[in-house]
Amino acid sequence: MWKLSSLLFFSWSIYRTQIAVLASIDTWNVFDGIRWWELLSRPLQHTLASIVTAGVLVTPLQRVTRGDSAFYARLAAAPLSLILAVPTVFSVSRWAAHPTLCAIGLFDAIMPVLILSEAVSLLERRRRGISERSPSPAGVMYLAFMRGRLNAVAALVAFSMLVLLAIASGLMLWRLRGDHLHEAPFLAAGRAMAFPAVGFLAVLGAVASWRSLSRAGGRHAVLSNFATAGHILIAITSCVVILFGVLFAPRSANEFSEAIRNVGGSPWSISAPSSDTLKFTGELTNGAHDALENALANRANIRRLELDSPGGYVDEGLAVATVVEQHSLSTVVRRRCASACTAIFVVGKERVVESGGQLGFHRTRGTTWDFSPSENRDSDDRIVQQFKKHGLSDSFIRRALAVPSDQLWYPSAEELLAAGVTTVTAIQNPPPVASN
Repeated sequence: MWKLSSLLFFSWSIYRTQIAVLASIDTWNVFDGIRWWELLSRPLQHTLASIVTAGVLVTPLQRVTRGDSAFYARLAAAPLSLILAVPTVFSVSRWAAHPTLCAIGLFDAIMPVLILSEAVSLLERRRRGISERSPSPAGVMYLAFMRGRLNAVAALVAFSMLVLLAIASGLMLWRLRGDHLHEAPFLAAGRAMAFPAVGFLAVLGAVASWRSLSRAGGRHAVLSNFATAGHILIAITSCVVILFGVLFAPRSANEFSEAIRNVGGSPWSISAPSSDTLKFTGELTNGAHDALENALANRANIRRLELDSPGGYVDEGLAVATVVEQHSLSTVVRRRCASACTAIFVVGKERVVESGGQLGFHRTRGTTWDFSPSENRDSDDRIVQQFKKHGLSDSFIRRALAVPSDQLWYPSAEELLAAGVTTVTAIQNPPPVASN
């Protein structure tokens, strides 16, 4: 019975961990911009999520299910694989229309089972190998560190320094987020990885310090009191590190993925199709508003901003909107302006959706450790204020913000004009589109 309850717990943990990691890296398109290669981004995301899940759960799973741990690992990961595989396997129409995507879907479903099973087997082989041979000097140092054979004071000081470094790297990630990502992507990627790396070392330091203090406390009454105080300090600071991890790990993942994507250039561009018009094309990511400000600096004749964007960061969209307001620009859409891009469109002095153009609305999305991309209430409130400030009707705003963040609502030309979104009637209605 205890193994059954443990399997249920691990199945739930595997599902939650896998979905949480995917929610944090859902914007990481490694081969962005190349149509067929973009399909590789999804299996890479699922593979990375499976590796992280295995790294988090392999040790507790192996210790709880001693014996045939690989078999129990496969059982624990099976529910997640079924959830991912069933919609693909039993959809004949999907196989007929998108066979490549279906094959990728099956790959995504198999990865959690394979990686977790192999991780457990690898851990078993490694432990057997260590017991059968003398560890290397590096292995001796690692075992001494993790088994608490260090000086208790030195271990506690080292742990405290690691905690301070973890907090400092997290605050740096928060304060400097978005600065020059597009100019120095490798530096930005290194900065994004500093926090999780130091945080991981801090966790190891907590384990080592706790064991060193426990060993020292058993030798003398005074040392026992010192060990108790040290344990309290470790417990409190570990909670702080865990809190920082919950807050900043998704941000770190997004920062890293964006930096990697920017290695080949920014995902947006600004051009001048005519003497009085600038055109913004691509995603609203860090640095977009600075680039637009620089493009307008020496061009007093610019009167219009043409938008062609699927959206992006809400903060960046609102920052670009501020620039548009300051320069009293009109906004034009000839193709698509969706998500955060609409916050820019509505501030235009004149707002025009030309024939075939589309405006797509939905509620905002924040990156958190949860089942799915969650609604960001603070960003929703800011978007509502932006829409109300520029005359959009309350009924339209409520409908737009009722659309889930993973879907898009494309209103008709008449709806846009009636709600005050556009100031000029579009020539024809955009074709109906249900989602991204």
